[in-house]
Amino acid sequence: HMPKGRQFDYAVINRYWEMSMFSIFRISPRLFAALSLFLVAIMVAVTGMVLSGFFRQAIIDREGKIISDLAQTLAAQELAPRDFTDFSSSDALLHFDRSFGILNDLSEVVRIKVFDLAGTIVWSDEASLINSRATRATNIHQAVAGGSTVVFYEEEETNKTLPEARDPLPPVVEFYVPIRIRETGSDKSEVAGVMALYRSSASLNATIGRGTQLVWVVTALGGGVLFASLFTLFRSVWLGRQEAESRLMRLSSEHQRIIHLEKLSATGAMVGEI
Repeated sequence: HMPKGRQFDYAVINRYWEMSMFSIFRISPRLFAALSLFLVAIMVAVTGMVLSGFFRQAIIDREGKIISDLAQTLAAQELAPRDFTDFSSSDALLHFDRSFGILNDLSEVVRIKVFDLAGTIVWSDEASLINSRATRATNIHQAVAGGSTVVFYEEEETNKTLPEARDPLPPVVEFYVPIRIRETGSDKSEVAGVMALYRSSASLNATIGRGTQLVWVVTALGGGVLFASLFTLFRSVWLGRQEAESRLMRLSSEHQRIIHLEKLSATGAMVGEI
């Protein structure tokens, strides 16, 4: 919008053009590449960590759900509430063997324990552990109060489950599953105890590792595509702006030359009149 009475001047248009351009297009492509690469790298790192953590937790939760459903189904077929109070009887031992002994056939299972609500081991595939106290009572209470609990122990961690160190050494994953038993003649089931299943985490860690690698590869590829797209778009806009400025400068120079010729012509005409 030109001020009234001002002579048409391409230099004014050039100033308006420069004021209307976004400041981001005034930086060089090299600087934009460095900044965008830095931001994309941060985005890839954050996204990769979030997705990796989500994938790992999803796999663990899935394994815990499978173990929980399996243990609950087996317990409902044989166990009764009195088996947890009179666990030393032959009938109780037989019921526990029928219910949880089959879990030893699962791959990578290295220990099975069944606790009562007080944290006493009422049955185990290792008979010497029966009637021992749980040293990780917190896990038992969490399973009773909030459902299944999954605990990972990596290789560098020490085994602190029992003072005698009779439990399997890490890396292991422990599943703490509440056992709900229905009273005879009642439709309501109550938590009577907790089953703890110890499995070697070798295959689980391998699955999580492969999934995590895939997440990072896909995230990195997505970041690379995003960076290439952004840089290509910026470069095309930047080159277009450079070309437009070059054309505008040529038009401005041509306009100045025409004005100069008009001035000379007007001066010649005035001299001729004089």
